[in-house]
Amino acid sequence: MSLIQLAHATPLESAAFRGNIVRIERTNRIIYDLQQGGSCRAQRLKELRDLEDLSVQTRHANRVETFVDARGWNEARTRMRYLSPSGESIGEDLILFYRAASEGGVEWLTVDRAVPLIPTGLFDARLVSRKHGVPTPDRTCEIRMIPHIGNGGREYGVYSILIDAR
Repeated sequence: MSLIQLAHATPLESAAFRGNIVRIERTNRIIYDLQQGGSCRAQRLKELRDLEDLSVQTRHANRVETFVDARGWNEARTRMRYLSPSGESIGEDLILFYRAASEGGVEWLTVDRAVPLIPTGLFDARLVSRKHGVPTPDRTCEIRMIPHIGNGGREYGVYSILIDAR
């Protein structure tokens, strides 16, 4: 795992900036609920499991499961900052996956030609996919389920991330 700096700040138009604020706040609320004990965590887990059950691996579904095979890739953590036209800023901690490229440099893991940006707090919550089976101690990998929250707070579905077991 490494810490990287992608950019100092990404400027956005007002509407996109507001959408990012809503997405980040929704993501942070999910992370907070998962860190709590008792009924708050149980209710949030039920909602996330329902979202996972509704998500399918097709682009034209209402809720999409995006399968990310990150086995053999390195984990990079970064802090992404977004700027509004008025100078406001908001940031989020993200995980990306990379490996050394054959010609030198870095190759980023992509899915459908896009780099999946995974919120660190959701990744660290270690929600194991119920849909794809529970890992056993002798397995060499695990599948984590991460809710995919879009701008404006809409739940697009889930990321199912296949990673090397830790």
